[in-house]
Amino acid sequence: MTQVSIMNRNLVIILFIFFLNEINSQVVDKRTGIQIFYEVHEDTFPVSWTTAEIAAKGISLDSTEIKRSLKIVKAALDKYPNNVITKNLKRVYILKSIEFYGEKFGGTNSSDTVYIANNGNDLGYSDAYLEKSFHHEFSSILLRNYPFYMKKDRWIASNKITYGDGGVTALKEDKSNQDFNSLLHAKGFLHQYATSSFENDFNSFAENLFLPSENFYATVELFPQLKNKLWIIRNFYGAIDKAFTKKYFSDLNSKNNKKQN
Repeated sequence: MTQVSIMNRNLVIILFIFFLNEINSQVVDKRTGIQIFYEVHEDTFPVSWTTAEIAAKGISLDSTEIKRSLKIVKAALDKYPNNVITKNLKRVYILKSIEFYGEKFGGTNSSDTVYIANNGNDLGYSDAYLEKSFHHEFSSILLRNYPFYMKKDRWIASNKITYGDGGVTALKEDKSNQDFNSLLHAKGFLHQYATSSFENDFNSFAENLFLPSENFYATVELFPQLKNKLWIIRNFYGAIDKAFTKKYFSDLNSKNNKKQN
């Protein structure tokens, strides 16, 4: 065999291995065509996130978590009409960890990509936590893409305190608790992290629309400020797609309750 032939053969083998690795590092959702990745690549994060200040970092998902993670992401995608997904989302990354500004994040999003961290069920990354993370981050994309459907002034008017300096600051100052807090409910918020920014406040309701915490609706009924925000966000989603009716979200809640019982 000539040297050229050997080089060509080696090149084919290298390309095949590269192609195989690319296939094995992602799955395509059959209904929507969305790519779901679980390994970090050179183009995982936008170039603008790789600056010294933001310093985006990720660690590939543990192999033992791939099957569970894919099942959760697909279940989350199934709660949206196909056109809502295909118009607003291209990729989902579910990784072991995600880091920005020197802080660990449970999730984040870019213009058309959702990122979710999953370091295992034993460390608190339960099925519910992971699915809520998807809805949380995807809601930010929708909020940016359809700002004209959001009654932001009316939403903020429900607040009894002003927002903080954003999610990064909340994490650095250890003010990112997401447990329901009755003192904050009376001020218009579900939990501490929601007070960090308008977007995080909005996200806190969005994730509970699609996967309600056990006492979400009962809590909202007790506080007019929360009830007003629920009305606003339901109308926001209803404006995006007519499938998102009050009954639609009520049915999601009923299905979720049956799974818990």
